[in-house]
Amino acid sequence: MSTTLKIRDKTTFGLGGDDDRDFTLDVPEKRITVRELIRARVYREVHDYNVSQPEYFQGLVQPSDAERSLNGFKMRRRRRIDPEKQFELAK
Repeated sequence: MSTTLKIRDKTTFGLGGDDDRDFTLDVPEKRITVRELIRARVYREVHDYNVSQPEYFQGLVQPSDAERSLNGFKMRRRRRIDPEKQFELAK
C-alpha cells in the first residue's frame, strides 16, 4: 500500500525563494523511519535540481562548492549533485 505524504516547509529565514514550500513524497510502505523520510526528502530535492540545474539549489543541505544566499545555495558552476553525499550530510 502506498501513501502520499505532503510536506510543507515553514521557516522564518527561508530556504530560498518563497518562505513556504510544499511538495509531496510517495511512501511505498505503511510505516517509514525518520532516516527513510530524510533520505526521500534529500533525494527528491537533488533530483529536482539535477533535472533543471538552476543557478540556485534550494534544499536542506548545502552542496559543496556552493555559497549560501538569500535565494538558496548559489552554485559556483552548474553540475549534477550526488544525492548520496547530500544524504550523508543530512544524517
